[in-house]
Amino acid sequence: MTSPVTGPSTRLIGVYHADGSFMGELRYAMGLFRGVHCSLCDISHGGVRMKEAFRQWMESRSETVKMLHLDEQPSDLAAFTLGQTPCLVLDRGAGWEMLLGDADLKACGGDVASFVAAVEARLAAAP
Repeated sequence: MTSPVTGPSTRLIGVYHADGSFMGELRYAMGLFRGVHCSLCDISHGGVRMKEAFRQWMESRSETVKMLHLDEQPSDLAAFTLGQTPCLVLDRGAGWEMLLGDADLKACGGDVASFVAAVEARLAAAP
């Protein structure tokens, strides 16, 4: 679905609050036992696999949707998201825009439908 602020050249980039390396994934898994988790992971994944509803949402977008770990970000995105992960960022070609922060993601309660509604609402409200 394309809104007035998005299009084929627009990118939505989700940034997990975890590294994507084997050790990063292991540290994240160990943190789960201490109550540490990533609200974006809660939405996109069930166990170790991506939720089918989340995958379908990604594939249905007219924008490019990428999901990155902390250590997979380009340097300019890493500088923008520093201390603000997990998050969903919008790139319309003129710099990064924070679309959903951690509090927004937590409010979704791990539910893909709530996440999709939050994304659509934020895109509809974007200038």
